[in-house]
Amino acid sequence: MPLRLASWLGILLAGSLAAAELAPAAPPPKSPTPGKTSRAAAEKQECIRHLKAIYAAIQAYQADHHDLPNWLSDLVPRYLEDVNMLLCPVCRRTGRTESPSLADPKLPSSYLFEFCPVPLGAAATNAPTRTRREWKRRQMSLLGSDVPLVRCRHHKPMLNLAFDGRIYESASVWELLFTNRVNVAELTPARLFARLGLSGEQVESQFGHLLEAFQYGAPPHGGPRSTAPGRRRGGTAAATRDRCI
Repeated sequence: MPLRLASWLGILLAGSLAAAELAPAAPPPKSPTPGKTSRAAAEKQECIRHLKAIYAAIQAYQADHHDLPNWLSDLVPRYLEDVNMLLCPVCRRTGRTESPSLADPKLPSSYLFEFCPVPLGAAATNAPTRTRREWKRRQMSLLGSDVPLVRCRHHKPMLNLAFDGRIYESASVWELLFTNRVNVAELTPARLFARLGLSGEQVESQFGHLLEAFQYGAPPHGGPRSTAPGRRRGGTAAATRDRCI
């Protein structure tokens, strides 16, 4: 009996070794191609330079007009001489630009200007004629100047130019970075217009100081969170600061 058991074990072992020799080797894990990685990093840094130039141009425009432009093309050429600053390096390589529904109507642009005057339509069935700009101003009543002014959606993660001039990274839904301060659902246009119940004039009177202060330069980076009283500053907010570039 022991001899028979040893014989069977020998057969099983031999079969396992033969199967191992015949089985194809598992492919090694894929690593990022060095060339693509360096190209992506270079394009990202160039895009950040563009966003900083756009921010400076918006500040200059706002100082003259006491309001934000309707579109980034309004900055050209007086406030932004080089129209190529409106094109992310990724888009110059791929030919892509911002999606048509939010695309600049005057010039090709890679960047989403969040405070454009496009009506919300189906995004806010209770206030379809309200504009994206009105929506973003109401978001600022909850998040202050962390709300993106301009976004580049052609990188992973995406780049956000905050209202106070900081640039930070996020997923496509940037609001998820602030779940420790506000429920994401509270930032949707339908909820904001229903919950606050304020007219555009009332929003301007209560939160217009944020826009007015913009003409004098970016406020201190520690300041914006004080615009949301009672909100905790740890957790996700700290992670957001870590994502600043």
